[in-house]
Amino acid sequence: MIPEHFYPFWTVYDSLGQKYCDCSHEEYAIRTLELHEGEEFTYRRIDAPKPLPPHIVDVTATAEKTNCLGNRDYLQQLRDYIMISERV
Repeated sequence: MIPEHFYPFWTVYDSLGQKYCDCSHEEYAIRTLELHEGEEFTYRRIDAPKPLPPHIVDVTATAEKTNCLGNRDYLQQLRDYIMISERV
């Protein structure tokens, strides 16, 4: 993870879209493009990632909230369907 004080920075890409270098200032990215004039280099500003929302989501499951793979009736129905489909 990049420390907060490194943002923003600029990434320079070559003509194939592969990362060429990172620059601490936009003027350095522009200078890199000038040094590679005619080679179709590009650059992009990279900002710090946005923080996650502050709310908390409970993701624990209970016995009442079983998924379809834990339901034996569903599995039997699926097996029956596959058997019928293979016969057709």
